[in-house]
Amino acid sequence: VPSFSDVYYARVGWDNARVMNNTILLDNATSTGRLPLPRLRLDGNNNSHVVWAANDNTTGAPSGIYYAMVNAIPPVVVDNLAIGATQVLSGGNRWGFPNVLLANVSNQFWVLAADEPFGSPGLAGSLGITLLNPYGVTRDGNPVSVNNVAGNSLFFLNPPGGSVLSSDFDAYHPEASIDGQFRMHVAGYGFRDALSPFRGTPGRFYAMSVGSASASVGTASVFASMVSSPVPVGLGDIAFAMQIPGDYTRSSFAHLNGKAVHFWSGPDNVLAGDDGARNLYVTSALDSPDNAPVKQSGCSIVGEPRRGEAERIPGAAVLLLPAVLLALRRATRKAFAR
Repeated sequence: VPSFSDVYYARVGWDNARVMNNTILLDNATSTGRLPLPRLRLDGNNNSHVVWAANDNTTGAPSGIYYAMVNAIPPVVVDNLAIGATQVLSGGNRWGFPNVLLANVSNQFWVLAADEPFGSPGLAGSLGITLLNPYGVTRDGNPVSVNNVAGNSLFFLNPPGGSVLSSDFDAYHPEASIDGQFRMHVAGYGFRDALSPFRGTPGRFYAMSVGSASASVGTASVFASMVSSPVPVGLGDIAFAMQIPGDYTRSSFAHLNGKAVHFWSGPDNVLAGDDGARNLYVTSALDSPDNAPVKQSGCSIVGEPRRGEAERIPGAAVLLLPAVLLALRRATRKAFAR
């Protein structure tokens, strides 16, 4: 197993699972990581945006989050590196578990990651966040620098290095998404050490607005403010997942109006420690309501059963797969580390 992993980009055929073009190396000698966990997001121009962690989880040295952009050049699609590995979260933190999300302004991107405090595995760390504008710079395959951008403010819409949010926003192994009203929802994974003093962090979930607040204490922080108070994911000991060596698990969730449904891995037997089995759990948590109802094709929710409908369960959601979902694109993209 290599000490550090490179991050590659490839286009994979949907119908044959084969790499369609040559793979593209995204990192360089200074941006490799032991657990890079790359994430990819497409924009409205069908171009790809990838972030990863250049971390070394065996030391206390600070580590950064890097970003790269890949252009899809039509008509016969050829992938071309547009922006090389550029550090977008820096400072004295050990950043890991990055997310990249499309912002409410076309082709701008939020990058979010969590600090992993050295010597305290499993404890929630600070969140770092930054807003990027990849189309504000020359896209010639090089990292963003003074040579291809007139000013940092054209690429870093938040200051270079990003903003570190206050402790109320802390999360462990964060998973984030943006809803139709461009609020950011964050799910933090749970952890409890199997050894005394049994330190840990329960799973937690909240929603926040980004890009408007200026305070830096409590439930408001630079560029972010709470929309809904943090709530636990799971109850009691189940909210604390046991650590697995090299674990990179995150929770998965879907936002609905006023609630969120979470899928996550939890202990089968909390007393078994790291040697215990794990179960896949599903639970719901309160979430910020939408200001306007959103119609979702193929979904119906039964508030209460009517006469003659006793077999329908109150509050159950029935999901249908319309045929149009089968008309997926013949090619998809994947960012991976090896």
